[in-house]
Amino acid sequence: MCCLTSAMLFFGLVYSMALREAKKLAEEKKREKLEEKRARERVKEQIAKDKAEREAALKKEKEQSSAGATQQRPPQLATPAVKKEYDTCRLQIRLFGGGALTHTFKATDTLVDVNRHILMNRTDDGSPYCLVTSFPKKVFQPADMDKSLKELGLVPSSVLILSKPQ
Repeated sequence: MCCLTSAMLFFGLVYSMALREAKKLAEEKKREKLEEKRARERVKEQIAKDKAEREAALKKEKEQSSAGATQQRPPQLATPAVKKEYDTCRLQIRLFGGGALTHTFKATDTLVDVNRHILMNRTDDGSPYCLVTSFPKKVFQPADMDKSLKELGLVPSSVLILSKPQ
């Protein structure tokens, strides 16, 4: 019985210590929440103060501008961006074997010139091909061969892919 009483006493002490610890933690949590709430309130007050200051500054600026309304300047029109005219076209040509040719052509050169360059410089198997762009997807037809690179929308730079003819 003595052992049972001392064990009960021991567990009672442990239990009361655990309760005290739990109460401490609860109080600490409550205190942290209160501090967070106060901090949020301070931030909200600062935001309201800043807003009021901005409104006062805006009101003052409007008053000053209305006083100077007699000396209004005409609004400046935005100058349209001047589209740059490119006179060269840099093409990367992807070959069948995974290699690539890169060359700078004149914007007025045609796809015939590009084909000539490919035939003279390609390092893959030399099989027949057609020229394709990936984006926007376009397969160039024989009718496109006499068009300039500028007309085809390949200027200032593009990627052409050799594809098997269909």
